[in-house]
Formats: sequence, C-alpha cells, structure tokens
Amino acid sequence: MCDQLQAFKNTNQKKEEKENSSGNDVKLSNLNTNPKLFLQTFKAKLLSGDKEKTVPVLCDTGSQKSYTLKNIAEEMKYPVCRQETIKHFLFGGVSTKECKHNCYRIKLKQLNGNFTCNFEVLDQTVISENILLAE
Repeated sequence: MCDQLQAFKNTNQKKEEKENSSGNDVKLSNLNTNPKLFLQTFKAKLLSGDKEKTVPVLCDTGSQKSYTLKNIAEEMKYPVCRQETIKHFLFGGVSTKECKHNCYRIKLKQLNGNFTCNFEVLDQTVISENILLAE
C-alpha cells in the first residue's frame, strides 16, 4: 500500500512539473468588484486618566503587532514606553522601509464596561482606509 502511495505521489509530481514547465512563477491574486468587504471590527473605549474615547477596533488576526493611530495616542496623552524600528512585510513580497514607531501602553474597555484590558500598541499614521462598521 505504501509503495502505491509513493508511486501516486511521483506521478502527481511529474504532472505538476509538466504543467508549470514554462519556469514562470505563478502568483495568485483576485480583484473584488464588490465594494463591501467584511472585516472583524467592533467599538470599544480607550481610557487614559480621566479621558475616555470610543474608537473603532479592527481585529487583524494576521498581524504580529497591535497598532493605534498616532493622533489618537497623542490626543489621549499616552506616554511613550519605547521606540521600535520595524520593517513591514506585506502580501506579494512587498516590504516597507524601516521606520520608527512609538510604543504605548493603552487601556481598552468594552462598551458595556464588563471587560477592561491593558496592552502595548505601536503608533501608525494610517492603519486602513474606509473601514465600515457592520450595521
């Protein structure tokens, strides 16, 4: 049975090599003509001293870091914990130049007040364009 499995794998591998014999790399992409894109979002309250601000939150499960808008961090007067130099690697092999981000320790509270957490975020001038919250 294992011999048959190996023979099957070898046959499929030869087919794949024949199908992509041009030597060109194949990259997948898609163009969404539907302007509605559903992202995981919610609203929460940012807390800092006696200040409280309701903000939209985008949950990006593929990101290794958390970010806040630079102007929001400044408005809330969060102190800078440290600076980090980061080079962002994006889809399609694109990368940004190294840039410095301020790191802040923020306090985020659920709108109904049942849950509050503290965590570190980096600042970013733009996070995403035109995110619509679900109605």
